[in-house]
Amino acid sequence: MKINIKFIASVILIALFAAGFYFVVSQKKVPITSATDDWKTYTNEKYGFEFKYPASKYTVLGYELSSRYYKDEYEVGVYPIEEYGEYSGTGLGISIRNLGKTPVKLEELINYRPLGIDNTHNTKKILVGGQEAVRVDHDLIQISGYDGQQSIFQSYVYFIKNNLLYTINIEKDSVDLEKNISLEEILSSFEFTDPTTDVSNWKTYSGYGISFKYPSSMGEPKITQLSTMTSFSFSNSVEFDIGVYYDQNFGRNKTFDEVVNKAKNNPEVVYRGEKDITVGNKTGVELFLLDKVSGGESVEIYVPNIDKHGNMLSGSEYNRAVANVGGADLLSIMKTLEFTEPATQIDTSNWKTYKNEDYGIEFKYLSTYSILDRSYITPGGGVFPSVAIVPPTDQENDLIIIGSRTLVSTAPAISCNSTFTRCKEFGSNIVYTKAQNSNIQVLFDNFIDTVKFTK
Repeated sequence: MKINIKFIASVILIALFAAGFYFVVSQKKVPITSATDDWKTYTNEKYGFEFKYPASKYTVLGYELSSRYYKDEYEVGVYPIEEYGEYSGTGLGISIRNLGKTPVKLEELINYRPLGIDNTHNTKKILVGGQEAVRVDHDLIQISGYDGQQSIFQSYVYFIKNNLLYTINIEKDSVDLEKNISLEEILSSFEFTDPTTDVSNWKTYSGYGISFKYPSSMGEPKITQLSTMTSFSFSNSVEFDIGVYYDQNFGRNKTFDEVVNKAKNNPEVVYRGEKDITVGNKTGVELFLLDKVSGGESVEIYVPNIDKHGNMLSGSEYNRAVANVGGADLLSIMKTLEFTEPATQIDTSNWKTYKNEDYGIEFKYLSTYSILDRSYITPGGGVFPSVAIVPPTDQENDLIIIGSRTLVSTAPAISCNSTFTRCKEFGSNIVYTKAQNSNIQVLFDNFIDTVKFTK
């Protein structure tokens, strides 16, 4: 076989060239770095945002402002200022204002002109931290600085998040263009974070299979057991519920979407917007509403399937300017929520004993509960015994009923069915409850063992 010497030589040369090229490139690897890698990060935990800035050139000042023009509103300014020399008139400022009762659409800000600025060079929509924003660049303007009149380029960036109007003001130097690059990089590094609240000094409530934290300034929570949920409320118009929304018309629990849509379409409020939130590992929604009568700003939160029983977590915070006490808001309280399973075995040795020899009924019950005689007397004087154990909630569906399976001799006997959440038949007698509350259901399971019929 004839060997092609030229072909082999060509292959060898290509292989040697490739090996040499790889060696040269591998020796010149340079790590990819960003101009902002060594910059400091400013984080605002209250409003949930952060940005980077060159600490060698700028410092950051943050402070609260109270506006005399807008009642029950607030503003926060964060201004990077040049570290060396007097303030040069260039820099970047971030102000935040609660829109409250004056809704503003992003499109309306395109034509907005700050006081004293009439000229506009360019207007466009951009993204800031993933949020849609409007940027308005103005032509060269003259301002009065420490060193006399100065020429600067001024830009305003507007965006709205959680009913807050963010305004980022960028003032660029008309001579030192290097400064302008830093300012644009500060803007591009803007990101949103989750606002955090310090709960280390908050009180802890435990009971009804849950625990949560709250500021002592809010007072003790008031607990109300309803037929399908347990409600926790505070004196400052903050409350939340755990349970299900039952639809009496269709005989079923309402879906998450049905509950949320009803809240958004409530004729007594103006729907202002919403955002996704998380409580634990569950995703829900926070609605921003405006009361048509009082004009107060409110929020409502809904989180589906908050526990293994499929219950919904819902809550409301009416008139936020009043409700926000000690830095606490509804979502901050909800985020401290933990679930503890109610004990399935309860010590009944200290329970009170009820005995009715006429009815032939005997059982034990908690001292905080009361007994109600609901016996039915026929026109002929016959008695069909029935006793109700009434919990502190005094809600009809929370009652535990003990009595005859028939209230009149001609009626069919009552049997355990799907309308009862707990039920047990004892011959001609029956014990049942319609309570959706898991704590009452657990109590029923322990109570039923103490029931005796002597007739």
